[in-house]
Amino acid sequence: MAIEDDRVIYIQRYETFRHFDTLRWQIPTIALTGGSVLLGLTSKNNLPPWWAFLVFSLLLALSSYAVYRIRDGIRINNEILRIFADRLGDEDVTQPSESLGASWWNVVLLAILSIASLGTSIALIVK
Repeated sequence: MAIEDDRVIYIQRYETFRHFDTLRWQIPTIALTGGSVLLGLTSKNNLPPWWAFLVFSLLLALSSYAVYRIRDGIRINNEILRIFADRLGDEDVTQPSESLGASWWNVVLLAILSIASLGTSIALIVK
């Protein structure tokens, strides 16, 4: 019975990893696409561009924070997944890396773009 319980937890943790991993890459794509559409609609409808950059900045900041939290969730999930993988004899689950990976740089890039967009919005308001 314990092996069956371990297998259920292992499957749940593996599905959680897949879900988080998908979100980790979809969120920046949605944020950048949404911001691009927003900027395009602003120019097409003769609206002041500063508000689009301001909203885009907020969208990027929220995306950066979400990816950061998802990154932590993946790390914690992988630690537990590794325990149950060992119990079931699955040696293909790797230990979570302590190095800065692509998702960390994704967080940094989104934060930099958010600050740049906010700066552009402020410059357009002052102008």
